[in-house]
Amino acid sequence: MFNAFLVGVVISAVIGLGAGWVRYWIGFSVIIQGAIASALIAWLLAMYLKRSLPPVNPSGRVALLLAFVWLGVFWAAQVYGLGLAQPWFDPWGYFGRILEGDTRELAFGLTQTGGWTRGFAGGFGGTFWIILNVLDGLVMYLFLFRLPWPDAAPQPAEAVAQEGEQQ
Repeated sequence: MFNAFLVGVVISAVIGLGAGWVRYWIGFSVIIQGAIASALIAWLLAMYLKRSLPPVNPSGRVALLLAFVWLGVFWAAQVYGLGLAQPWFDPWGYFGRILEGDTRELAFGLTQTGGWTRGFAGGFGGTFWIILNVLDGLVMYLFLFRLPWPDAAPQPAEAVAQEGEQQ
């Protein structure tokens, strides 16, 4: 179980660094960025967990905690990735200025109205920027929480032995 935790931390950190770099150069893609990043984290973790022996299948509470920790690692690495995009860039100061309303972050996404899907782009700051980031984080959390954990079912030899004991 601890190996799965550590692999999840490493995968979340690497993808977070990449997402921060992309966010600096392209902008914040509302919901799309979180969905792609968390789906990629969950897929890579599922690939690792399929090969891990013995199979890991945590309880619901542990899965909730793991998803929360991996999301926190992703966000921290994303901020660090923003800073790595340019050596002079201060991501914490940038986010502080966004919260104060002094600057805006470029964001883009899709919206659907009346059956028509349109793209939108603009600068967001303040409370609306917080809402968009929380929404993106919720999507990420759901993807990470719904990670397809492998079944910890008994192996065929163990299942035959258990059936023999029951008869």
